[in-house]
Amino acid sequence: MIDLRVACLERRKAHLATLVDVFIAADAAVVENAVQAAASLPSLGACADSSELVAKVPPDDPAVAERVEVVGRELGRVDILERTGQYEEGLGLAKQLRTEAASLGYPPLAAQAALSEGRLLMASARAAEAEAALRQALKLGIAHDLHATAAEAAIMRIFVLGNELARPQEGLASVPFAEALVERAHGAGLLGPLLHNNAGAMHDLLGDVDAARASYEAAIAGLRGLAEPDPIEAIVQHNLGQMFLDRGRLEPARDQFLRARDRFVAIVGDGHPLVAHPLIGLGDVDLGRGRHLEAMPSYLRALALLEGRTGRSTAT
Repeated sequence: MIDLRVACLERRKAHLATLVDVFIAADAAVVENAVQAAASLPSLGACADSSELVAKVPPDDPAVAERVEVVGRELGRVDILERTGQYEEGLGLAKQLRTEAASLGYPPLAAQAALSEGRLLMASARAAEAEAALRQALKLGIAHDLHATAAEAAIMRIFVLGNELARPQEGLASVPFAEALVERAHGAGLLGPLLHNNAGAMHDLLGDVDAARASYEAAIAGLRGLAEPDPIEAIVQHNLGQMFLDRGRLEPARDQFLRARDRFVAIVGDGHPLVAHPLIGLGDVDLGRGRHLEAMPSYLRALALLEGRTGRSTAT
């Protein structure tokens, strides 16, 4: 067991080194996503989960074990590329690695490869392909006791089903199943809050505002229980604000957008492009009240932040 834990810690170290390499060659997209990428580094707590470690015992064949290690490190790079917004490069590498992982016959690697590709396909708006990859990761995760992998795949698949494939009832029906997987994974950091957020999105799509609000608030409570602040908390607050705005409830929408703005500023700074999103929401609230002049400062500030992200002016 000690050897397995040391190997797990070595993988976490390699993941961090890859992130540093990406930051050294950073462009605008990387800088924009730097905080989220750092926050989403794999938890060291997983290296103390004996059941998860046992499920990832290396293959007996030394040659296969070496290839598994190499492909696993490359999958860490794929995850970094996805989390820093480099989707095209990440997706090309993910497809190549998923094919190689399948040929090695080592289920934990095949499951991780399917999950990594699924994330990139989702980010690239290729919903049907993303759902298929996530379904495969979910199947492999369940079959081989890879609880965290299965839970993450299930949570992401809920979002893809409801938001991208317009099947929110199917997404919502999957929530109890995902809850069980999160429980098997012992909560595993962000998994619980992310599940609450995606469940909230399904309730929102189906018109159940009270259930959506309860799920979003549960996500925020879970995020506040983490050791370090995470920008996902502000994203959830923004989702709450958008839900209220869509239903013409302007005062609670404004309150949530203000909270999202302040939380983003506290975590990533007031010059980060993420701050633009709640600012746009605040502008939309003023516009909904017929206060066109009052909306302009929020819109202009948001535009400036987004122009800074792309490094060019949008003026014609």
